[in-house]
Amino acid sequence: MEIHDNSFDKQYEEGGTKSSTLGTLSKLNASRRRKSLRWKHWKQSFEKKPQADRNESLSYKLYLQLKSTISPPEHICDKRCCEFCSEFGDGAPEYRGRLLNLDIDKWVHINCALWSCDVYETCDGALHMVQDAYAKGKKTNCFFCKKLGATIKCHQRNCNRYYHFYCAVESKCRFFADKTVYCSKHLESASCEIVLESFKISRLVFIKRDELMQISRVLKDQVDKGYILRVGSLIFQSLGQLMPRHLSGFHSSTAVYPPGYQVKRIFWSPNGDNTRCFYTCKITESFGAPKFSINVEHKDESHLIVEKDCPKDVWQESLKSIRQLRENNKRIKLFDDYITGEDLFGLLDPWILRLLESLPGIDGMKNYKIRYGRCPYLELPLAINPSGCARTELVVRSRFKRRHTLCTSTAISARAPAGGVFDTHQSYTKLFVHSKTAQYRKLKSEWRSNIYLGRSLIQGLGLFARKNIEKNTMVIEYIGAMIRNEVANKRERIYQKANHGIYMFRIDPDFVVDATEDGGLARYINHSCQPNCVAEVVTFDSEPRIIIISNRRIDKGEELTYDYKFEYEDDLNKIPCMCGAPNCRGWMN
Repeated sequence: MEIHDNSFDKQYEEGGTKSSTLGTLSKLNASRRRKSLRWKHWKQSFEKKPQADRNESLSYKLYLQLKSTISPPEHICDKRCCEFCSEFGDGAPEYRGRLLNLDIDKWVHINCALWSCDVYETCDGALHMVQDAYAKGKKTNCFFCKKLGATIKCHQRNCNRYYHFYCAVESKCRFFADKTVYCSKHLESASCEIVLESFKISRLVFIKRDELMQISRVLKDQVDKGYILRVGSLIFQSLGQLMPRHLSGFHSSTAVYPPGYQVKRIFWSPNGDNTRCFYTCKITESFGAPKFSINVEHKDESHLIVEKDCPKDVWQESLKSIRQLRENNKRIKLFDDYITGEDLFGLLDPWILRLLESLPGIDGMKNYKIRYGRCPYLELPLAINPSGCARTELVVRSRFKRRHTLCTSTAISARAPAGGVFDTHQSYTKLFVHSKTAQYRKLKSEWRSNIYLGRSLIQGLGLFARKNIEKNTMVIEYIGAMIRNEVANKRERIYQKANHGIYMFRIDPDFVVDATEDGGLARYINHSCQPNCVAEVVTFDSEPRIIIISNRRIDKGEELTYDYKFEYEDDLNKIPCMCGAPNCRGWMN
């Protein structure tokens, strides 16, 4: 607490008296020094400093004058059409909004998709169920304009009016903050009082889709339909191909260098005119080693070609002029020491890396760490045999061992019926080679070394594999209190009233395992429509146990999931599924 003499402050503020002595002047000087350090108490009367209003149109004009981006000519019109409202180009931010990519050559306005029936947005800005809304919209007519593509439905029960987004605005429909829409006929039925007047969306929003499947379709029709794969400032052009002689020297521990690989990178121009230009990056073969080249394309059609034996060296040579110009003009320094050549070539991009690791022969490379493995969706060309015939090629030993599982072909054939037909959908526990009791003992002693708890991309917390887990392995036991149906129903009402999460697992029609208060880590395993585990009831020592078993090989760091298999319910009690699997049903029940 600071204590001072108010009378002295008053004397200082009034300038003091003419008969002040030297001692008084020294006190005044000390007070001046102290006054700059004293606290200022906040009051509601304080106002913020007025700030000049930002002129958006002027800022946009200045941005265009910089010409720092590579843009299409002004005479080219935007031919992208919204699949819902059939309008071309981006809409006004206050109404339709910008266009979002739905699929290859398919676009939708952000508000046309966001307000569609059954579409919901997650915390990361992903819009789910847009594909389903698009399929329904192709068969639904708008109540206002009578055209197809209407996906916004009035939330009043038994009201069958569907609209396009712009038609709903024109027909005086009300949009509320809880994402409900009511037509002009049922405005009184709205439960929410907050009406949205502006539909401008500045946050990150994108449509959730299977991007890997989309990339495979782009590569398939790249030549016939002219599709282009672009990831940020990287434009993919050619993947290249690996020959058997390339498996020893055309890679590092983190990247693969296939001859014929070609991309275009949009980067700052070396001319120093504050513009960007294209850098065509190629990988070729020279004297049995990879050769990296960059062709810099300027506006004045002048070209600068740089060739080196290392991707970082070739980029360092290209960035010399940019670095020198920035230093001379005292602009932002280019930290090229932290820019790797493999990054600028796009060889470490996750999507490009998936394509490269799908090339034949990757598993024969030594000292290369595979991250994703072969993608089943991609249809890439087969490996070229130098001799022209596969039968004349030498057998190249792979450095990867065969993945041994607990279910061997010998055990399967021994358990198969006499008719020779084997049921692949039978219980996983029937396929185990080792004794179930021995596996259960091993599970009780080693389950902590198999899994760990972490933040899930699906929902909340989840369980992840601490190491590689083979197929048909007992991973963890679902532990809890075994109770009867009557007790389970009573506890469920108590948990719901207290707003607690409910973790119950039914063993049979009479008994339920309650893991809400007495459970283990197995209760954090999330649901997935394409799970990597199954839950089975196995009897040990005459007592039923719920065991989580892997139904395929699970890699280290992969999240454990299984199908909850909830009973189907009506639309009012539907629980949305956020697993993101390609075959996701959209709902858990």
